[in-house]
Amino acid sequence: MNTLKNKSIFRINPRRIISDVEKEIFDAWFRTWEDAAKNDLKIDMELFSDSFTRQDEIVGIYDHDAEKCIGMAFFRYINFNDPTSKKDSYFKEWPEHAQAKLIEKGKDVAVCSQFTVTADYRKTRTPFKWKDALMYSITHHFVHNTQSDVMTGAVRVNKGVNRSSYGTGAVSLVSNLENKDYNALEDLVAFYRENVSIALKNTKWLELEQLLETSQGDQNKNAA
Repeated sequence: MNTLKNKSIFRINPRRIISDVEKEIFDAWFRTWEDAAKNDLKIDMELFSDSFTRQDEIVGIYDHDAEKCIGMAFFRYINFNDPTSKKDSYFKEWPEHAQAKLIEKGKDVAVCSQFTVTADYRKTRTPFKWKDALMYSITHHFVHNTQSDVMTGAVRVNKGVNRSSYGTGAVSLVSNLENKDYNALEDLVAFYRENVSIALKNTKWLELEQLLETSQGDQNKNAA
């Protein structure tokens, strides 16, 4: 069983990949999605680096003992007062009613995508599944490090990522929507700030917070 020792939450600027840690985070994303396209999604998908570098932030968990990225998610920040936001490609599969409900508590939106647990960590676990630990990390980041009113999610159903999201306070907007690009079913969810703040007070997440804090030490020096 893996432990949380020397594992830390990271936060990097994807437009400035300099350190070895940052390079591993990029390589881990590329490897994971290249393999997923071929062996999981069974689609012909060519990856380009700008899918990574055009984001505002990358948040995830890093294993400093193995020098490997455990998982990550992408963040972009938009405001629906800008009329171009409704035409953002992220929302191309979203029904209008889902977009409207997403912003009913505020128009500053954190667009979270590419939820990724790397291959070496999918079947290993701490007292927490890495999928759940990653979901905690990104929701904690949303609440404590952003000014956004709400965070989006288009979460895979068959991988159980939807269940992880509901455990951290997500609200369902649309269930079992077919993602035509990935040939997969997804739930469209909204993480409203108040809901997430309440959910993260659950003893389970407070325990994980303490474990990650204990394990971090000075390892966040690589954060942007």
